[in-house]
Order: sequence, then C-alpha cells, then structure tokens
Amino acid sequence: MIEYQNLVGREYVPGRVDCFSIVRDFFAQNFDIVMPNYARPTNFWEADLNFYMDRYYKHGFRILDVHPSEYQMGDVMLISYMSSFPNHAAILVENGNILHHFTNRLSSVDPYRGVWRNNTTAVLRHKDVVIEQVQELVDITTVIPPSIRRKIDATIADNHQPPEEV
Repeated sequence: MIEYQNLVGREYVPGRVDCFSIVRDFFAQNFDIVMPNYARPTNFWEADLNFYMDRYYKHGFRILDVHPSEYQMGDVMLISYMSSFPNHAAILVENGNILHHFTNRLSSVDPYRGVWRNNTTAVLRHKDVVIEQVQELVDITTVIPPSIRRKIDATIADNHQPPEEV
C-alpha cells in the first residue's frame, strides 16, 4: 500500500523541504528508491537549466508517452508554473489527486486539474515501479440512502411473488 499522509502538511523550506524533496521522500518511503538531496539554485527556472529532467533521468525516471488514462499512482508530473522550464514536481496519488509542495505553502494533496494539469510539461515514471491496477467492485447498494434502499427491496420482493392463479 502506498503511504504518503505523513508527507502532507510540511512547512516549505527552499532547497530543503520543497517539491523536489517530497518526490525524493515519497519514492524512498514507498519504493526504496533513494536520490541525493541536490542543491537547488535560487530561481533555477529563470536560467537555461533543466533541473528536474537531468536529475530524475539519472535516477531511473523516464518520460511517459501514454494516454492520460494510463497514468498510475506514483507517476511524477513536471509542471512549468509561470516559467518556460519545469519548476514544480508533483506525484499522482489516488482519486486523480497530486501530492506536491508548492512554494511558500504547506505540502498538500490537491486535484490534478486546472493550473497543474494545464501546465504539465512531462509525466515521468520510474523504470522499476509497477503499481498493480486493482479494480475493486463496489456494491452500489451500500451508498444508497436507507429510505430508497427499502423501496428498492420492496419492489424486488413484489416482483418475485408467484403469479396469482386465475
């Protein structure tokens, strides 16, 4: 089971506790993939520097060329936020959310949509990470309000009565 709740709510500390470190910590914790804590130059996205791609590739991450429906938990989204270079990284977690640590905010889990999805420049997957896609069947009756469930049960019972003899 993928664990990440302990990574939510962390204070932002540039170059030490940020989006790069949350990716590092997530992969170390869940997959024993250890990456060094590279120094991050101030405003690295303003220079001609591809900080994320160079480092992630060196540690086994590869660019995905798949339809978004094939993204899986643990995929890393590289995002260009108000920059021509990726300057933010996030990890896809369950229910279409991302785990990330944006500048000057607490680390959080947010929906992967809007500014995050629209500014994604690459999606990476580690070459050794395979997440089993488990399709869990859900009994829809468990989410139906009890009053409606009683009506359904009554209708089913009425329809299963033996026909009246003529």
